[in-house]
Amino acid sequence: MLLKTVNDEGNLAYLLIDTKTNFALVIDPVKERTDDLLNLIRKNHYEVPYVIDTHSHADHFSGAGLIAGALGSQVVMGKATLKQREFDTRLGEKFGIRDILDYNAGIQVDILAGHGETLPFGSGTLTFFETPGHTLNSISVLAGRYLFTGDSLMIGQTGRLDLPGGDAATMFRTLNEVIRPLADDTLLLCPGHDYDHNASRLLKDEIEENAFYRPQTEIDFIEFAGGFFPPLKLEDMGGISRIQCGAAGGQEKPEQGLFTILPPELQEKTVRDDGTWMVIDVREPYELRNGKIPQAVNIPLSELESRLSEIPKNKRIAVVCQSGGRSTQVCNFLHQNGWPSVYNMTGGMMLWQLNFLPVSR
Repeated sequence: MLLKTVNDEGNLAYLLIDTKTNFALVIDPVKERTDDLLNLIRKNHYEVPYVIDTHSHADHFSGAGLIAGALGSQVVMGKATLKQREFDTRLGEKFGIRDILDYNAGIQVDILAGHGETLPFGSGTLTFFETPGHTLNSISVLAGRYLFTGDSLMIGQTGRLDLPGGDAATMFRTLNEVIRPLADDTLLLCPGHDYDHNASRLLKDEIEENAFYRPQTEIDFIEFAGGFFPPLKLEDMGGISRIQCGAAGGQEKPEQGLFTILPPELQEKTVRDDGTWMVIDVREPYELRNGKIPQAVNIPLSELESRLSEIPKNKRIAVVCQSGGRSTQVCNFLHQNGWPSVYNMTGGMMLWQLNFLPVSR
């Protein structure tokens, strides 16, 4: 099989071609790029039996209806699509994306695919898996050595869990009970979005490195996911160009390196935090009686290795202790083990309090 990718500002659409039969499959087309896809299909005389939307999109208009209408294809979506569309109708106004949800809900769906169901495609078979969490109707599609996961699993993250139909506990089960067992030595992950110019990669490698696979319990996962995505703000609403289903939605990407930072500078940056900072206090709990930085999370040095899953790699990590000794040790450890942006607060809490900066007790 031959795979072609169309990237529209981070939204990935796919054209999968069975070279033995010249059948092709369109997955997650963006409305604005339908002409590009149709021109490619017509130029090569591909026969397109199906156009698949892996879920109800909240961040772009789907081109599935336009392509299906132009080619006589059938639109395929997950079995929970009608339920998701009811959900969208109720919450579209709240999230400020009613226009896009209404447009996508107006696309006729010809086949509602359930978990484990199959469809013939060219010389092979398509297998569908229900993978909710980002939306109620999210599905993943297995075709040969390719797994198209939509927004259920992306490179380095998952789709947002706070848009209509999203749920962190459901995503935890999707990742661990549905997607993880599919990994082998050859299966390639093809995500629905990419904001950092990544290519498709082996699913097994993504599972080993994706931060969302580190939390071991559902409760840990919910807490981790809640801190991963920048909160949706009022200025994010009402425009699809501002809402992205991954963590790239307007966040400044942290610089990479091992740095020092003075208490007043750290205070200034965390007060106007845009979601890219996490402050870790590595003192023992009894040491916090005299006060800690209000935003700090207490992860004692003695518990560090057992709690690494709580420390995201996509944020600036500032480390604090009493005087700066333990934080230096922790910063070196984190940076050597793959945390790209780590800051050691000079002088520790002694210098913080000498600067009369706020504390919580």
